[in-house]
Amino acid sequence: MILEKIVNKDDANKLFYIEKKIFKNEAYSLKQIEEIIFMENYTSYFIKEKDIISGYIIIFDNSEAFEIMKIGVLEENRKTGIGKKLINKIKEKEKNIFLEVRETNISAVSFYLANDFKKVGIRKNYYNNKENAILMLFSKK
Repeated sequence: MILEKIVNKDDANKLFYIEKKIFKNEAYSLKQIEEIIFMENYTSYFIKEKDIISGYIIIFDNSEAFEIMKIGVLEENRKTGIGKKLINKIKEKEKNIFLEVRETNISAVSFYLANDFKKVGIRKNYYNNKENAILMLFSKK
């Protein structure tokens, strides 16, 4: 598996394709993805195997901590270590990592707990459908 930084418009198109496949109606638009990958405080990575993209992560650096804005792994590649490899890439850096996850997304919550994230709060009615988000933290301390 190869981790590759997302850096250009062609990468944005590839990310948009994967984003739509994974998140369907809740996917970022191509315009949003293009804006994000060229913003100074954002970093994004693909993970590839045999030149096929199977997952990605988008990180926001607010100078004090990282926030995982999106992480996605194609359904057929889940539970193969891809998500863990993406998370570990960010853990290499010397900052805490935050994220929000849907309260009902039990598999994602379990994944983050297994990767040393802790539940630190709830954001009430965070999503468009009024669903709560669990705020999670990986602490470097």
